[in-house]
Amino acid sequence: MIFFTSDQHWGHKAVIWMSNRPFENVHEMNLYMIEKWNEVVGEDDEVYFLGDFMFKMSPNTFVQNVLSKLNGKIYLIPGNHDKRYLKKYMDRVEWAEKYHELYYTHEEKEYRFILFHNPIYSWDGMWRGSIHLHGHTHRNTHDLYFESIGHKLNVNCEFFDYKPISIVEVINMFKDKKIIKK
Repeated sequence: MIFFTSDQHWGHKAVIWMSNRPFENVHEMNLYMIEKWNEVVGEDDEVYFLGDFMFKMSPNTFVQNVLSKLNGKIYLIPGNHDKRYLKKYMDRVEWAEKYHELYYTHEEKEYRFILFHNPIYSWDGMWRGSIHLHGHTHRNTHDLYFESIGHKLNVNCEFFDYKPISIVEVINMFKDKKIIKK
């Protein structure tokens, strides 16, 4: 199975109050997010992480400790906070690319996904059904829980109880028009 997520900001104390996360401290947040990740992701699953794994901190041992506890194969689309820590992730991630196009067939229909950390105003295939997945914007800085302009979805972990969302869930959200505006 393929999953998507972004913006965990492991170890980032300020993100708790900045994004109104329901945690008392960083340790509680980290443990909860690891538990939620592993609740849905199996060892052989693939996770496309759309950026902002950490933020301005973390010795290599902390990064490796968190990564070693996460199930699945991780593909990284680096976010704005990942650049200075990218080398720390590379032992555990399959690859890191700034932009990626993913093709997936579900129920005999091929879907094209455009993966980038930031929301893109206009992307290749936008008017032909391609789906743009991104992170970067948090619950506190955006008035839509799910961005639904065209076929665009914010996969920030805050919108999905800190769990990665499966590719089939994403497809079904658009197919069933279950994109929710708030």
